[in-house]
Amino acid sequence: MWLAHVAAVASLLTLLIAGLAHLADLGGFARQLRDQGVWWDPVVPVVAIGVPIAEVALGATGTGALLAGAVAVLRPTLLFATALFGAYAAFLMWLRHYRRGAPCGCSTGGVPATAWTVVRADVFVAMSAFAYFAVGPAGLPAVETISTVAAALPLALLLWLLPEALVIPRDRFGGGMVNTS
Repeated sequence: MWLAHVAAVASLLTLLIAGLAHLADLGGFARQLRDQGVWWDPVVPVVAIGVPIAEVALGATGTGALLAGAVAVLRPTLLFATALFGAYAAFLMWLRHYRRGAPCGCSTGGVPATAWTVVRADVFVAMSAFAYFAVGPAGLPAVETISTVAAALPLALLLWLLPEALVIPRDRFGGGMVNTS
């Protein structure tokens, strides 16, 4: 059960981090969406605001529900998070195949959609689905809450930073980026 809680907090915290990062730089996020070459110009601002709001809402609601022991709120939140991650993973697969080199929109650095960004999205699908099915009916004791957050926070941060870590800057070698996929 503890592992399910870690998976839940890590996936939900990553949504929260992603949403806050996108909201902090709405112009940059909108630019990435335009650079994907998929969205109609009038739709870009709606997507650029709607996606981060959904990420923050799911991340904050789910994390709060888990820490408060409100499983009746947590389970549907995890289900929606799983659906959001699944839709995003499918979109990344499509983007990677049909718009090679387009930004994934998964970070603030304009990282291109790669096999790694797809795998990362799939990891989030697996973690949130696992948490949905495995999370128990009771809240967490205080000591378990501390250990859950202590394990989930670095995992969430590592998964958030993964796409940028897998793109090697070539500034020393003449500009551009090397894609490691």
